Amino acid sequence: MKFLAILVVLGLEQWHSANWRGGVERLYVGYLRWLETGMIRWGTWPATAVALLPVLLVIMIDVLAAPLWLLMLVWSMVVLYLLMGFRRFSHAVTEITESLRNGDLPMARKTLYDWQGGDSLTLGSDDIALRTIEAGALAAYRCVFGVVFWFMVFGPSGAVFYWMLTLIAREWSESLAGEDITMLTTARAELGRVARWLLFIVDWLPVRLLAFSFAVVGDFEDAMYQWRALPNDDAAFDGATNENVLLATAFGALGLTWVRRVPPAPAKNATEPATAFAKTATKAAESEKTLGPPPESVPVTPDVLPSAIGLVWRALLFWLGLVLLLTVAYWS
Repeated sequence: MKFLAILVVLGLEQWHSANWRGGVERLYVGYLRWLETGMIRWGTWPATAVALLPVLLVIMIDVLAAPLWLLMLVWSMVVLYLLMGFRRFSHAVTEITESLRNGDLPMARKTLYDWQGGDSLTLGSDDIALRTIEAGALAAYRCVFGVVFWFMVFGPSGAVFYWMLTLIAREWSESLAGEDITMLTTARAELGRVARWLLFIVDWLPVRLLAFSFAVVGDFEDAMYQWRALPNDDAAFDGATNENVLLATAFGALGLTWVRRVPPAPAKNATEPATAFAKTATKAAESEKTLGPPPESVPVTPDVLPSAIGLVWRALLFWLGLVLLLTVAYWS
């Protein structure tokens, strides 16, 4: 039943993607904004628990629909259609790819800025391609693979729980370096601390399954090298650790080399940056000595964007094949 629901929704979403699906996200974000005014003084755990309360309603519907196979199938398809889909990001990726192919750099910049913001309006074509692959890989995980994984484990309630948790972590996130930090942004960051910690735990396994899928359907040797060369930051419970695994493996599967971007920390004295650089260089040398020489570095250019799109689709087919095998094994 779950495999059929996923397959139907993927086909339906490719055929027609309703604009009102984004209204569900805006409605929930509005709920989070309403909670902020009253929950800041209650602390992080109560705020996260209250933000996730709508999951209880989904669990109740799951229980009521479970005895009726057809009703559960329809309910599962409705939930997946609302939460999952490539159309949530594929339009931007396709438009950027076509713009770069036609030499229309201003349009590619604008599309990337509308999608991701930041300094996109000043980037060159190679940097735009790099950012597009990074954002596309993460969006594919958040919008498709992560939702599918938790739907397979816990049904519609698992998909809704994961979707809500990602929105809580995003809306109650920490400010980026260089942004204007206000009391409200500080309070939001504190409210979202537990959600970000939970999201790291929830993402840990499916991110690595998707990373392994990228390696299987792409350049396995380079993908695994870049994965193993990453420092082990799991103890920090930082979501960037999971993202680094996914991005490094995705770029390796494409035969590219991804360089992890680490935001600079404020130095306490003049010698600290040099010391940090020396430690990083030492770790890189030790990694190369253990794993062997790194694969040949290939620059990221707009020409690799179609290959990146193909990698995601091959990984999706790989996952669908696994889901089908699990379904057949369950019913046999």
